[in-house]
Amino acid sequence: MRIGNNPMKETNLANTSFVHRIIVPIYIPNAEGYFKNVFEVLKLSIESLLQTIHSATAITVINNACSIEVSNYLQKLLNENRIDQLVINANNKGKVDPIVSIMKGSLEPLITITDADVLFRYGWQQEVENVFFSIPNVGMVSPLPQPAQFKYYSTWSWYFALTRNCFTLKGNEDLDAVKKFRESTTDFAGFSEIERKPLGISYNGIDVIIGAGHFCATYNKAVTNKIPNRLSGNQFTGAEVLFLDKPIEDAGLLRLATNKGWVYHMGNVSENWMHDVVRDNQAKKKMEPIETNKYQFNATGFSFRFGILNRIIKKSLNSTRVKNLVFAMAKK
Repeated sequence: MRIGNNPMKETNLANTSFVHRIIVPIYIPNAEGYFKNVFEVLKLSIESLLQTIHSATAITVINNACSIEVSNYLQKLLNENRIDQLVINANNKGKVDPIVSIMKGSLEPLITITDADVLFRYGWQQEVENVFFSIPNVGMVSPLPQPAQFKYYSTWSWYFALTRNCFTLKGNEDLDAVKKFRESTTDFAGFSEIERKPLGISYNGIDVIIGAGHFCATYNKAVTNKIPNRLSGNQFTGAEVLFLDKPIEDAGLLRLATNKGWVYHMGNVSENWMHDVVRDNQAKKKMEPIETNKYQFNATGFSFRFGILNRIIKKSLNSTRVKNLVFAMAKK
């Protein structure tokens, strides 16, 4: 039985005009061992993110069975309208499945996925968006270059640069960003040659690097059409490759990175310099959204109708002869 009319039928919903959604999965079950200082790292990450985004941005936070203290913090962010969505999972569902479910349901043309230990510098969002709105056929842009991954699911980046003769091979403009990331994940023992002189693309006045990871990356919504429509399973290893990396190539889109580092990987312990970055962000004027009507956002990929042609192109671009040709073109 129903008495009266649902008042929502006569209510106008808020008019939202988001163009960019950012998804942050969080798993901090306690404050012991590895997680002893992670809450502090998380707060630095969230604060730096909130400081550096423009008004056309929505944030989705995924609470993967976090501790009560962390859960209360995340709920406070929602209550204060500092984030747009808070997804709460009673059990830890990992990184891939929660992220993918949000990506597929998002309406925004640009979707950033980021780990909860990423520190954002002022200007990162504009630098990333400028790549999407200035270079056609872009599928993913990371605000941190990883030049050593120049062949990792980058077939169509190579194809684009070859067919337009816009390869570059310049001295790295931000070796410090590469060093900081390497130090936060592995034992740093010096730079490789490709890190010193990254393979890149120069097009329409924009310089970008071929070689990017997914610990923080912005995706073209069109990529989600190629993400498998199933759960990733219980195994973590390989899931990110299949669900977050391969779909970019399957969509026939470019995988790129900014030519400078605009984010840092903090790990699980905060350091003084991280607080300095947050203070520096705070001192800056709030960013404004890019006037997208001045740009053409091309979401069409290069994949050809016939699968065999795609395989031929991929195999050709992986040959030593083509690799040598690419580097010869880039040096000119």
